[in-house]
Amino acid sequence: HWSAGVFGDYLTRNDRNFRHRFRFMPGIEYNIFPYEEATRKSLTVAYQIGYAYSDYYEETLFGVESESLLNQELSASVRVEQPWGNIRSGIEASHYFHDFTYQSAEMYGDVSVRLTKGLSLNFFGRFEVIQDQLSLPAGGTSLEDILLDQRELATDFSFFGAISLSYTFGSDFANVVNTRF
Repeated sequence: HWSAGVFGDYLTRNDRNFRHRFRFMPGIEYNIFPYEEATRKSLTVAYQIGYAYSDYYEETLFGVESESLLNQELSASVRVEQPWGNIRSGIEASHYFHDFTYQSAEMYGDVSVRLTKGLSLNFFGRFEVIQDQLSLPAGGTSLEDILLDQRELATDFSFFGAISLSYTFGSDFANVVNTRF
């Protein structure tokens, strides 16, 4: 039922003002279903705590060019695999320790319906409440940057939805993976 992991990532993105961002986050997860059932269904709760170092292209709204921060994240998710397709849904919430008002929360869900062997119709939705955009650069944003999506804009929420078709082929054993944390 329990698993543990250590996660790290590196990011560089002009539109988000990250010249370099390194994160290191150990975490634990609990799945109410036993490991033998993990490929068919899961209901998990996970907690991560970690360190992030950010070096920015431009000085931020908060007057910093680089910073080191501690943060934590709590998430819960459900996943069910059936012969007709699968369902995934979850929630995540996180915040920075230096100021608890810098936080975010996300709800997401996706349904995949198998139309024929290998062909699926997929529906996806995500809603985010965003109050942790610490990397926003100081100063104005040009109309050109906005139209070309070259700079992240300040926002309090985000919604995304998608409908797609996917086709999967190959061996039945090619997708054997550890679905846990």
